Amino acid sequence: MMKLLEDTARSRGYTFVTRDARVGNGYADKIAQNYRERIVESHEKTTAFGPQRYFKIRL
Repeated sequence: MMKLLEDTARSRGYTFVTRDARVGNGYADKIAQNYRERIVESHEKTTAFGPQRYFKIRL
């Protein structure tokens, strides 16, 4: 599913995708591992949903 999203975004001229991921359940770490070479910005923040990590990922 992410491949389709990324391909569509690229075809429309986007160069980055951003997302927030929950820290406590390990999802943010999985994103960091999977996209490590394409992450250009990352920081943690506290939200109403708990600790989250923001990612800016190069397409």
